[in-house]
Amino acid sequence: MCISSFTCCNFANVEGNCIENCPQNSNSTEDFVCECLPGYTGGDCSEEIDECSPNPCQNNGNCTDFLNGYNCACDADYTGTNCDANIIDDCDPNPCQNGGDCVDMLSGYNCTCSGGYTGLNCSMSACSDLPCQNDGTCVQGSTGEVSCVCPGGFQGSFCEGKHFHCL
Repeated sequence: MCISSFTCCNFANVEGNCIENCPQNSNSTEDFVCECLPGYTGGDCSEEIDECSPNPCQNNGNCTDFLNGYNCACDADYTGTNCDANIIDDCDPNPCQNGGDCVDMLSGYNCTCSGGYTGLNCSMSACSDLPCQNDGTCVQGSTGEVSCVCPGGFQGSFCEGKHFHCL
């Protein structure tokens, strides 16, 4: 490559170096092409690249363009180069009850419940939703399965049927 040491095409406001189009390297009819410095573009390197277009800032962050870079001003709940990290740990302290595991989300949290518990914070026993009838008692097994223990005279999965003894 034939590199010239003078400013690209000797124009004002140009940020780059001229590279001579040597016949063996190019079929161009131009004698020189511009090799732009970082942050500039265009045929004569006179256009500054707008790193804020499109806006790289997430979660309503505001972008400020600089030469060959940008800065994001993040909302109070976010941080990071592109405002993509949540600084509030919604799992501290752990809101999940009864051994539930907390997963921090960008806006809130999610509980992974175990042992037969359900609900937003794993506070509801699986027995809460089981309609044992006729004063039946809900029993939850070690793996979370539930069943009804029926009082005398009743039978069925939910103690819904009368049990008759024939003599």
